Amino acid sequence: MALPTTLKRRLLENLWRISTKATATITSSDDPLFSVADGRIILYAIIGEVTTSISATANLSLIKVNPTTGDDYDLCTTSNLTGRAAGVMLSITGDTGDGLQLGFAGEMMATAGIVCPIGDIELECSASPAAGSIKWDCLWIPFDTGASVSAA
Repeated sequence: MALPTTLKRRLLENLWRISTKATATITSSDDPLFSVADGRIILYAIIGEVTTSISATANLSLIKVNPTTGDDYDLCTTSNLTGRAAGVMLSITGDTGDGLQLGFAGEMMATAGIVCPIGDIELECSASPAAGSIKWDCLWIPFDTGASVSAA
């Protein structure tokens, strides 16, 4: 028996989740963006938008997972955020060999899905610029029943 289209749409709308972290100032430490709790999730996209231009301080940055159990692992390689203007978008492709993607709205790619364990999704930066902040959003679905994501 096929499900009615409206029921299918309602199921999909209730499955997808978006979590937002208020604008975060860039620091030279590992900055937790999102906390994964109560089970694993599938991360489909993590998108940042530069809200305050990043100063000229050299700054190599990447997104990584810091699980509660086990070692950190990178979701991308580093990209240089030096001097990025407000409005620049940041994203990952899902291929850990690709750098943190830089572009503008409409150019960002969603990933095929990355399983993330309980722990934090973090921004790792090599320096603290004099100025610069980024607003972050992630699109995810629960892999385990009860899994959740919140701004860290």
